This record gives sequence, C-alpha cells and structure tokens, in this order.
Amino acid sequence: MKIKYLIQFILLIPFTLLSQKEQTIKLPFDSTTNKITYKEVIYLNSISEDKLFSFSKKFLANIHKSDIVPVKIENIENHMIISNGSFNIPFVFVSTWDVVFSLTIECKAGRVRIIISDFKLY
Repeated sequence: MKIKYLIQFILLIPFTLLSQKEQTIKLPFDSTTNKITYKEVIYLNSISEDKLFSFSKKFLANIHKSDIVPVKIENIENHMIISNGSFNIPFVFVSTWDVVFSLTIECKAGRVRIIISDFKLY
C-alpha cells in the first residue's frame, strides 16, 4: 500500500515542478520620474480639440457619477484635464485595498493622450 502512494507521488513531482515557472510582470516605468506610468494616444480623425475636450469632461463626469468631478487642473487653452481616480482591490483576509491615481487627458486635433500615473496604495 505504501509503495502505491510512493509511486503516485514520484509520478506527480515532474508536473508540480513544471507548473511553478516564474512569471515576471513588466510594468511601464517613466524614465524621468521612476514611477509606474501608463501612456496611450488615441487617434480620432476629423474631431476638433474643443469637441474632444468636451467629450473628456463628460467622460469624467460619467465615470465619477456625481455632481462634483474631482478635477485638479483644467487648462482650457491647452485642452488638458488632470483628475484623480481610484479603484478597490478586494482580498480574502483583508477587506479591500484602495488604489488612488492621477489621470491626465490632453486633447489635440484628431488625437487624445491619456496618462495614468502617481499610483498610491492605501
């Protein structure tokens, strides 16, 4: 009986060793600030800066779903909005962790640049 369990154990060892490969996650770091920073440019042909800026403000209002949008800076001349955002990470043993970040939206004719940075974990 013991030999049967020993053989099963020996046969399972290679599968457990193969399943534990080390996985690495590459995070996008900004070379100047050394902070995690996500940058993306979205191309929207033939849409003016003013319309994109208006859409961006409506987008922030819809995401936060409140009358008060947490906009830190709104530069109408440069068509730029800097806002705060947050999300929760639920855990089994800890209730939740709150992650706060900074969201920058820059509008130019035909394109929008979105920058998410300054992550803080609470």
